[in-house]
Amino acid sequence: MISSKWPLKGLAFAAMASFSALGSALTIDFYSTNVLTGPGIAAGVPVLSVTITDSAPDEVSVTVFNNAPLGTTQTVKTLWLNVDPYPASLRGGSGDSHVDSINWGATADTQGAPMGLTFDVKIEFKTGGPTRIPAQDSSVFTLTGSGLDESDFFTGTPQDADILGVAHVISTVGNEESVHLYAVPEPASIAGMLLGFGAIAARRARKKNSA
Repeated sequence: MISSKWPLKGLAFAAMASFSALGSALTIDFYSTNVLTGPGIAAGVPVLSVTITDSAPDEVSVTVFNNAPLGTTQTVKTLWLNVDPYPASLRGGSGDSHVDSINWGATADTQGAPMGLTFDVKIEFKTGGPTRIPAQDSSVFTLTGSGLDESDFFTGTPQDADILGVAHVISTVGNEESVHLYAVPEPASIAGMLLGFGAIAARRARKKNSA
């Protein structure tokens, strides 16, 4: 179990994530496995899931699924991810009506990431009324970059190699409640995912050899 590093407004969570790489998709699940303080989120299911798939050369499609119970206001405000290798050019992206902005590089590093962590790309979502990602619904967007594919997102921060991403979830109970969840590979799941890991390792090796 991983202790929460980000107590916010009296609400803090222990979070852990499972990672899967099956077929041509990579999925990072953000879990709340233990409530440290505050009313919290139900344990045992992902709070949100991020699925990344290759959609075109130099482009991936990202689906962020908000797993909040129907009828609740819980939604996702910000998602930070890492990319290795970092695209040398063509960095960009476009999103659906829920996406507010997509920022790469230094902008993603300096705007709001908790605990001094730095990331390569930051996605901001709209949080007002019908523009937010509703409970049990998704936002879909694309990220572009030279040589980019889904295997590049299985990488940690410079500060902690095990942290694959961070998500800022708001309105977990009321409009002013918020929490940061961080995703790491879940040790109990690794044995069942060796095939997917091997495929990712092989793809990354081929990319580096061809560079």
